[in-house]
Amino acid sequence: MPVYNGAKYLNEAIDSILNQTYSDFEFLIIDDGSTDQSIDLIKTYDDPRIRLFMNKKNIGQSATLNKGLDLAKGEYIARMDQDDISIPERIKKQLKFMENNSDVDVCGSWLQLFGKYNGINQLPIDSEKIKVNLLTNQNLAHPTVMIRKSTLVKYDFNYNPNYSIAQDYDLWIRMSEYCTFFNIPEPLVKYRMHENQNSIIAADRSIIESNSSLNCLMKRMGIQLNDHELILHKKIFRGVDIESLIMGEVFRYLMSLRSSNFRKKIFEPIVFNEFLKKKWRRFMLNKKNKLLYWASVLLFFRPANFLQFIKNNFLHPKKHDNA
Repeated sequence: MPVYNGAKYLNEAIDSILNQTYSDFEFLIIDDGSTDQSIDLIKTYDDPRIRLFMNKKNIGQSATLNKGLDLAKGEYIARMDQDDISIPERIKKQLKFMENNSDVDVCGSWLQLFGKYNGINQLPIDSEKIKVNLLTNQNLAHPTVMIRKSTLVKYDFNYNPNYSIAQDYDLWIRMSEYCTFFNIPEPLVKYRMHENQNSIIAADRSIIESNSSLNCLMKRMGIQLNDHELILHKKIFRGVDIESLIMGEVFRYLMSLRSSNFRKKIFEPIVFNEFLKKKWRRFMLNKKNKLLYWASVLLFFRPANFLQFIKNNFLHPKKHDNA
């Protein structure tokens, strides 16, 4: 857990780890040059599992996280933020899953949002869907993950020090080429929503870093986005201002992604094509043009699936989801 001027919520975060139902762990807390009462608060705890390290000066979150990766002695590394709360069975449940699924390299979970906003953030569960959702940046919640340390060592993975906000997104994109992901479909972390979050304070920096990471992923697909295409992509895949988009332009872009993935095989084709269809469906239903939707969506299907498509959507229609 990296700490920087986190005194306001620090006790709740620390208590939530020390009170885990699974207790055999080391708790690395690395202070990154705090100027508030953070260090004093940490030192009030008399628990041998806590290993406190203090950076001589502020070196930033990415460098601090890398320091933690180097210092960690355990087989698994669980992330925690200074303002969140882990539910009591978080580590126990993630550890059990990792022990029973040796092929999984990173295990996250859903999030329970609280504070300024409330609700449950239901992230994709299985690895292929998580990887596809790298296109939306809705994939793995950083403060929920447990990572197999042997994977980090094997591929020499760490956080890019050039990223100060979106270092996790950059890491997942690089890991996706070699690793398997999973999200436990229940909220194991309570994620505090407040105005002092790094992603809110440094919103402009967060956008720049996220765009840079996305561009790296697109280059792997053989696509070089210009500024207009980057805006188009974010509107389509993050559902922002989609009513302003032009139908033909959206369709051409989705089809170009499909063609690129067919050539490069970055994502599992069936999962990826279904992902694109959902984005197209959401766009077309927002446009309230069902006739063109039914006509154009056929291009997403192989002929063998056409009869099943007619049966599902015309003979026994079902409600569309909002994915």
